[in-house]
Amino acid sequence: MALSRIFRVVRMSVNGFAGVLMVLFGFMLWYYNPLWSILMFLAAIDQFEDVAYYAWGKRIIPKYLMPLDILFEGAVFIFGLAILFLSATYYSFFQTWFWEAMFIVGFLAVWSALEDAWYWFAPSKMVIKVEVCEKRRFKFIRREE
Repeated sequence: MALSRIFRVVRMSVNGFAGVLMVLFGFMLWYYNPLWSILMFLAAIDQFEDVAYYAWGKRIIPKYLMPLDILFEGAVFIFGLAILFLSATYYSFFQTWFWEAMFIVGFLAVWSALEDAWYWFAPSKMVIKVEVCEKRRFKFIRREE
């Protein structure tokens, strides 16, 4: 129980930090490529939606917008890979804690995007509660969904 709460807090922190970085990256890209900038803003909204999901347990984006959510998760994945490669490249020249931290953030952003995309395609678990009770000599089974 406590481990799942810690996991949720870590996921909320990573998704929130990635969302803030994407907003900043979107502002930096606006002059050069507005289309990528808009994609970064929408991916940041998706990251903040993931934070809301882990906070309240409800999805804000409906099921019929799943292709857009997958597109945004793909943008987060590409953004995380870019952070990974950038931090790995610069860490070889400037061995500071900042590039180590960015490497960890990039890895967590890639992992978060893959995990969120996996949840969309994973088969849902349906729990069937079965009650068995005897009345006289018959057994009645009632299924609840």
